[in-house]
Amino acid sequence: MKKLLLSLTIVGFGFWANSQVICAVTSPSSIAGNYNFTWADPAGGAWTTPDFLTPGTFVEDTLIMVNDGTPGTNATFGNLLAEEGCNPSPANAYAGKIAVLRRNTCEFGMKAYNAQQAGAVAVIIINRDNTVIAMGGGAMGGQVTIPVVMLNTLDGANLIAAMQNGPVVAFLGNKNGFYPNDFGMNNGEVTYSKLSAVNSVIAQNGTDYSFKVKGMVRNFGTNAQTNVVVNAKVTRNGATIYNQSSTPAALPIGDSLDFVLPDFAPTTYPAGRYKLTYTTTGTNTDDYPSDNSLSYEFYVSDSLLGYSKLDTLTFTPEAGNGSRPGGTTYTSYMQCINYKDANASRLMAEGIYFNFAVNASDSITLSGQEFTVSAYEWADVFTDLNDVAFSNANSFNSVFNNQLASNSYYYPNTTTTDTSVYAAFNTIFELEDNKRYLFCVSPSENKIFLGISNAYNYSANLNEYAEPINPINIVDAAVANPWGVVGFGSDTQPSIVVRAEANTVGINENATIEGAVYPNPTNGDVTLSINAEGKATISIVDLSGKTVSTSTINIVNDKAPIAMNNLESGIYLFNVTLANGQATQFKVVKK
Repeated sequence: MKKLLLSLTIVGFGFWANSQVICAVTSPSSIAGNYNFTWADPAGGAWTTPDFLTPGTFVEDTLIMVNDGTPGTNATFGNLLAEEGCNPSPANAYAGKIAVLRRNTCEFGMKAYNAQQAGAVAVIIINRDNTVIAMGGGAMGGQVTIPVVMLNTLDGANLIAAMQNGPVVAFLGNKNGFYPNDFGMNNGEVTYSKLSAVNSVIAQNGTDYSFKVKGMVRNFGTNAQTNVVVNAKVTRNGATIYNQSSTPAALPIGDSLDFVLPDFAPTTYPAGRYKLTYTTTGTNTDDYPSDNSLSYEFYVSDSLLGYSKLDTLTFTPEAGNGSRPGGTTYTSYMQCINYKDANASRLMAEGIYFNFAVNASDSITLSGQEFTVSAYEWADVFTDLNDVAFSNANSFNSVFNNQLASNSYYYPNTTTTDTSVYAAFNTIFELEDNKRYLFCVSPSENKIFLGISNAYNYSANLNEYAEPINPINIVDAAVANPWGVVGFGSDTQPSIVVRAEANTVGINENATIEGAVYPNPTNGDVTLSINAEGKATISIVDLSGKTVSTSTINIVNDKAPIAMNNLESGIYLFNVTLANGQATQFKVVKK
């Protein structure tokens, strides 16, 4: 079964420069498929591992657990322990196998080198969190000559559980030219929604908000393909609202096929969960179908803006990873997202949801850690990233001179390990049409990792719209230019989501009434405090736009109890309407 670092014959295959690098289980079928991963890339200089970007560079072999005597604490899966690999193992202990071990205390390079010395042909490192991160080689990375990849905790648990029932075989590397019939799509070569969190205030119809549906299919195999079709489907809360297919076309060996479908521009944007799915088919049965379908989710609500994948329960940004600058000479850094829209004046910015992570080996105490959230008008004049007027060196000059809001968030002195938080700005401000804004987060302790999500690759969007998405600022005496327009990469989005409400300036205040709900956040029921008496109607709406309850309450002495025990954890919008027509809204967090 083993095919180790095979050099395939690729003469005449000019397309191979666009590599198809994967980490996939090929058997058993119960857990087969692609896995989200990072790999030790020799391009950074810290590793001498094989370069997966070279076609035909891969390992396919059986997994084996590392057993070096290090504790399996915090890594128990079923009846097996994923050990650290920090100690040498006996010679040939993992001969001809892919060694599986866990991340904990010693350097990645040390783990991989120890497994290599014991005969391993590759290494899979299971992270201690449900994320994957970039791996530094450390002191020993320069002596590691076998592939090294990282999986998250959940995927690692699935692998180890399957290993208890029999052999598990994995493919790590570049599959170009490996299968006869193999055509598919790369995540960064199809367009998605411009935002993953779309505010309904600026997306009332397809004229307000639309996006391109286009991309590329590649023939990775050694056979020509016929009648290749791409279908794009968009669903909202499970119901299909867009379904378009390309014209059947031939796809020669080593070639690619561009497809362009009608824009997604519905007549209305009801709040809810939207899912865009690309699927490609052809006459031949694909030998590797895992890349025949790509999916992307975006949410329409009345209060959120962002690019990161959102948690399906709380609708806050999901952190699939954490990043900080490399090296030791930087003194601070700041992650940002850019926002610009023709209807931005309909919104008022209130604050930022963000994530962060810490490395146990850094021994950072979270209690009292300060994070700064800030918003800036990005007033430098350029049309888009294709404008000759744009450059990293001179197109961020206006940013720090145009701060609109900021605030400090201090991590609470509690035993909580929650690293997904919300920080309100010190002032709410109105946005303006067609102006760029940067919404940013910066930790005071530069060893803290700010959350990122690599669930979505916006490379095709970046090429299509040429609008900055995720700039980063790094203060480093060794670097002349502190700004980078694509942050940690177009395939990596900061876990930043802006809370933005409808702009109410100028609205008749006689129609509104002030009040409060407490406790907020809550573990149970809450109390409405409002300057009113008598009957009122209250509807409770979740962030997907679904009304979860509607009831009549009786306000006595300016107070009324509201039951929440039957609601799941999440964020809810309370719409309260009095008998005289006055109304108010509250955001309530149910723990």
